[in-house]
Amino acid sequence: MANQQQRPSREQRKLQSRRAKQRHRKPWEPNGDKAREIAIAYFLRMHGPRLANGCEEWQGPVSKDGYGFFNIGTRKYSAHRFGYQYHHRVKLRTEQHVCHACDNRKCISLEHLWIGSHQDNMRDMIAKGRAAWQKKRGVSAILAEVQELDERVSALASMPRLVKKTAPAVPAESLPA
Repeated sequence: MANQQQRPSREQRKLQSRRAKQRHRKPWEPNGDKAREIAIAYFLRMHGPRLANGCEEWQGPVSKDGYGFFNIGTRKYSAHRFGYQYHHRVKLRTEQHVCHACDNRKCISLEHLWIGSHQDNMRDMIAKGRAAWQKKRGVSAILAEVQELDERVSALASMPRLVKKTAPAVPAESLPA
């Protein structure tokens, strides 16, 4: 009986199971608080210097759309959204957008970020002339057209005066009947 091994206790089996899971856990898959700590540390490292316009640009990777982002494990974070939540200690709902007052997609400055709905963001875009249909013609192009039309109208208004002043007088006898 001395050679016979004893069965491990319940606590020992739990510990063995936990160790086995940790061995099989992928190192790039942090769990819980560890993932949050890594995300915060990475975010703070990627802060850029403050620019003249007040923007603090994201120094990390940028998506095709121009927004800063980073990955921790399998989770993807947008830099401006993460920064807003971290600094204000809030958890945003999915329908809440973090909008840029400065229209710089890489900006993560808290002074330039505000919370709004998708509709609020679209209104802001239209008010600032950033909608695709506004970019096609361009607000400046429309203003140039208006200015050109004003010049034409004023030129037409002054034409009869010019004709009267510069046209030679034609005797009434020479006009056809």
